[in-house]
Amino acid sequence: MEVLVISQTVKTGSILEIISIAILKLSDDGKLVYKIIAVPIANDDKILQATNYLELTTKYPGVKEILEIWFSNYDAEERTEILGWEDQKSALFEIKKQQRH
Repeated sequence: MEVLVISQTVKTGSILEIISIAILKLSDDGKLVYKIIAVPIANDDKILQATNYLELTTKYPGVKEILEIWFSNYDAEERTEILGWEDQKSALFEIKKQQRH
């Protein structure tokens, strides 16, 4: 599972407190892959004023489409299919599930 933080530019290795707001489910060469979408807690690092999935989709309707295009095309060697989106509750559930493993 990977986390994509939508934020201002930060240095590699920086530690940010984040809020998970969505999960994007993909099939990557037939393998189920989850991408957690998050935003920083600190206002100085924010570029979106959304703290949950509903705010993300209401205030920034194009973000989902942009992310789907990116993840569908970022690895030319693998076939990626968008399986769907879920809200922050599902994202948190997957994070907790991964912590148990």
